[in-house]
Amino acid sequence: MRLEFFIEPATTMCAVHLFDMTTKKVFAERVAAPTFEKAIEGYPWAAAIDMLGNI
Repeated sequence: MRLEFFIEPATTMCAVHLFDMTTKKVFAERVAAPTFEKAIEGYPWAAAIDMLGNI
């Protein structure tokens, strides 16, 4: 697993997502937000955790 943090240069929007290094899959789509704190709060953690159970 890797927790990735992104900043979109054109908009300076922040985003995070979980990425499975073995299967090369993103567990849930990232959510753009004005800060990393808001991106973390808005991330669909329940969906990502469900995906973890399916590995």
